[in-house]
Amino acid sequence: MVRIRRVKCDEGKQSCNRCLSTGRVCDGYDLTVRVVNPLGRARQKGVAKASGDLTMPPTLLNSILGTETEKNFFYTCRRATESGVALHICCVTSFWTRLAPQLSHEYEAVRHAVIAVGAAYHLHKVADITSIPRGTKEKIEIFILQQYNKSISILRQDILQKRYICDTGVVLICCLAYIYLESLRLNHAAAIKHLKNGIHIIESSVDLKSLRNHTSASHRHKGKNAILSTQDLWGIVLQFRNCELCMHCFSAEVPMTLGSKLYENHSANTAAAQPKSIRSIAEGHEARIQLASEVMSRDWQWQGFKHQPTFWVESHVHQELSSLRQRGRLIDLSLQAYISSAAAPRRGTWEYYSLCMDMLHTVSILAVIELMPVPPEEHAILVHSSSFQNDILGKMIAYGEEMHAVHNSLGWPPPDVSLETSIVGPMYWVYVYSAHPQDKKRAMKILQETKQREGPWDAKQILTMLKSDAERQCSCETLRKWGGDANCYEPSK
Repeated sequence: MVRIRRVKCDEGKQSCNRCLSTGRVCDGYDLTVRVVNPLGRARQKGVAKASGDLTMPPTLLNSILGTETEKNFFYTCRRATESGVALHICCVTSFWTRLAPQLSHEYEAVRHAVIAVGAAYHLHKVADITSIPRGTKEKIEIFILQQYNKSISILRQDILQKRYICDTGVVLICCLAYIYLESLRLNHAAAIKHLKNGIHIIESSVDLKSLRNHTSASHRHKGKNAILSTQDLWGIVLQFRNCELCMHCFSAEVPMTLGSKLYENHSANTAAAQPKSIRSIAEGHEARIQLASEVMSRDWQWQGFKHQPTFWVESHVHQELSSLRQRGRLIDLSLQAYISSAAAPRRGTWEYYSLCMDMLHTVSILAVIELMPVPPEEHAILVHSSSFQNDILGKMIAYGEEMHAVHNSLGWPPPDVSLETSIVGPMYWVYVYSAHPQDKKRAMKILQETKQREGPWDAKQILTMLKSDAERQCSCETLRKWGGDANCYEPSK
């Protein structure tokens, strides 16, 4: 049994007296996130009438408590997330396929969050359909805000009144739904706020070391009063880890706190545990994820030393960078050997796409290792070297093209909106750092033909920004470099 440390708060704040007296941080949910209504309060009065005019999918009768509109959008969310909201086959968990829908029947806060996600996904799908009246889309936006506010309000009351003992799992499920919702609405600041809230709760309430040890031995074990099994809770933690990695690459406002926590005691044994050869997609994915979390965490922790050359020549720093670089190259070679073997997945399948994704991300991590000691304003000298252009960026665009070739294959299962990085982010970095016009065009072509959204990485927005840079002949000077301030949509912030 995995025990979740729970501190009963005597106040609805982030630093209550009982929490402080135990020496812990209050694990209450930070409900200072503001739900912004771009339409204004006056238009909300017409929502009751608007509900009957919404363009909706077929009704799933008796699926859940609520109005006809709520049931319809709950069903929309089920359909949109039935493949697990994962672009990599190893990242499919029970969260969207079973857990969130199941707990929607028991917890109002979860139910309204899922309904809001369904409505936001529907609005995302019809956003470019000009035949749908603008007023109808605005009514759906009002409905989303109402459901979103209901969920947050109910969750807050449950926390303050200690209803159901306010299980940590319920709060984390709502938090992930809010991240997905705000990503659909392109409200990245709010999504980041919810991500930080969730990670804060995990750090203060979940014994990660014990949880990791229990998942391998008791996949469906539950504590006496626990809502989630150890496997379910671990799956949620991994969802937050994936979100953190994705958003950290996008914005300087996202620290690698969870990644650092997960792997802070893991790095010493990683090299020994690293398989000499990769024999499955799962092995390759785990090797890549471990390397990514460790490298990104180190990059974040050492961010303040970029302008201190003496730090990077210290023996322990130099040794660790060399070790990470060697591991990355070995993983890259092992993945190449596996994809060329008879055991490799067939080209054109989701499994093949997932393997190519691991190869793309492994080389992207090698790029981060090379850029780690260098301030953003000095990247030009490094990135224009032939080794960086050919061995790193050249491989990134080649692997990206392999992934892209699979994307439109018949029976493609992954979703068009996810919370993990796949191809959009890496193609942005290829465009920013490539010195070859032809490689920039290849990256642009992939973005032009990619419709998916990966957390904050929206192919359409990224493409618009890159085209603007090209038209102004700015040579990427205005685009965010790795380690730069702000986020990729506000490079001059």
